[in-house]
Amino acid sequence: SSCPPTPILIQKGLSDGEKQVIYNRLEAAQSQTSTKAEESGVAREKHRRDNVEECVLADGQLMGKAAYQRKSSIENNEVGDEFSEDEDEMEEENWGNLQGEVISVTLEQNNYGLGLSLAGHKDRETMRTYICGIHPRGMAHQTGLLQTGDQLLKVGDHVVWDRCHLNVTTIIKNMSTQEKISLTILRDGKSLDQVSVKPVTHYPLLLDDMIFESEEFQKFKAKRELRVHKGKQGLGIMIIEGSHKATGKGIFVSDIQEKSAAFHSGLKVGDMIVAINTETFINISYDEAVSIIKSLGGNVKMLVTNPKEEDKCQADAEAKPALMPRR
Repeated sequence: SSCPPTPILIQKGLSDGEKQVIYNRLEAAQSQTSTKAEESGVAREKHRRDNVEECVLADGQLMGKAAYQRKSSIENNEVGDEFSEDEDEMEEENWGNLQGEVISVTLEQNNYGLGLSLAGHKDRETMRTYICGIHPRGMAHQTGLLQTGDQLLKVGDHVVWDRCHLNVTTIIKNMSTQEKISLTILRDGKSLDQVSVKPVTHYPLLLDDMIFESEEFQKFKAKRELRVHKGKQGLGIMIIEGSHKATGKGIFVSDIQEKSAAFHSGLKVGDMIVAINTETFINISYDEAVSIIKSLGGNVKMLVTNPKEEDKCQADAEAKPALMPRR
């Protein structure tokens, strides 16, 4: 084929002037981008230079101010704790100057805890804690070392002479898992007049107390209460069904495992079980007794008597007074 006689215009090209305009625009755009990048770099450098941490010279060492403040805060807290402990020690040293007798006792807890009722000062602005009642079955009453009107100064490691009685009650409750609790009290013979309430003299009985005070048990003059904790090893006793002229028909202890819970409780071979917790053992069968004992767990309260002791009590009661010689 031959070429067309005249060329066909597909697209008109740019003139030299138009090309120069485009080149100028590209250079301007590149220049603007470069300027922004430089400004950003300068800003970052300025920020880096301005972000200088303030330092403090402490104990011959240079450290950042924030680190120094954290260190000072920790040291202040430690000093505060030491000061508080020292303050308590100073207070205890001054107890000897108090008017009255300062007494320290250590009490074991039973099912009634310490058996103390607490009250505050009759002036509500005065923070004091007094004993306003002592449960007749609690350890405090059994030891006979505390009295109504005694002011509590310290409970365990807590100095409480200037605390609200509600706060002191919470402290004692939080120590309920401890076997023993130490108390320091002040007795001056006048504090009872400062107590906000009248002395507590009546306490409700627990359910097992009500059972133990039942009339059917009053005939046993040698009865005694025992407390034992039944763990995984059990009570460590063997029982039989039998009868004795002094006690009648009942469930008796035939053997006690050495070093068992029952062994340490004071239970004796030959003892008759009168009741355990809220269950009477009078006129029950051997199978019923075994079922009750197997169902026990944790703290167990037993009412028992001993036929030999019952014989002795009956003999003493029936003994006639000796005749006095005539003058």
